[in-house]
Amino acid sequence: MKQQITWQEAWRDYTRNFFKPKAPISYEMYKAHSRLVRPLGVVLTIIWFIIIYQIGKYPEGFWNRAEKTQDHFEIVQSFKRGLVFILISSAIILPTLPTELRMFTKRGKSGLPYMLTFIFFVVGGITFSFITFYLNMKGDMLFGVLMMLVLIFMNNQSYVDNVRKTGADQNEQ
Repeated sequence: MKQQITWQEAWRDYTRNFFKPKAPISYEMYKAHSRLVRPLGVVLTIIWFIIIYQIGKYPEGFWNRAEKTQDHFEIVQSFKRGLVFILISSAIILPTLPTELRMFTKRGKSGLPYMLTFIFFVVGGITFSFITFYLNMKGDMLFGVLMMLVLIFMNNQSYVDNVRKTGADQNEQ
């Protein structure tokens, strides 16, 4: 029988154990934490779309300017898009980090690769954006998207869903 966890219990557990990656966690609490931070992710995604839409607008008379001026403007826009993507996507992932680390501890796995990937995602993405800007390149967000996908595939979501579906935990034998 699955226990029902209220929003208040999930919030209390989330805030009390935010800086305690070794604190115990149940699979139901992991799902409750996911539901708890999901609205923040949705709001940040909407903000990201609005900012990207505003960055992507060309000023009036853009096509009447010199080609060099157009290229510089597009390079600056590309730099801004890259930074916004990295910062907002890291702000979406950051609230889930303590819960993921707690689940890695419950599974008996090290959370270090996940943390290093997150750090590499943020630092590498910002560095990539600055390098493309200083080299006058129109950088794309491929680096950031790839690192984001790696973080998504490294999280514990599919493991917890499988355990909840089958009821068999490999670590509790």
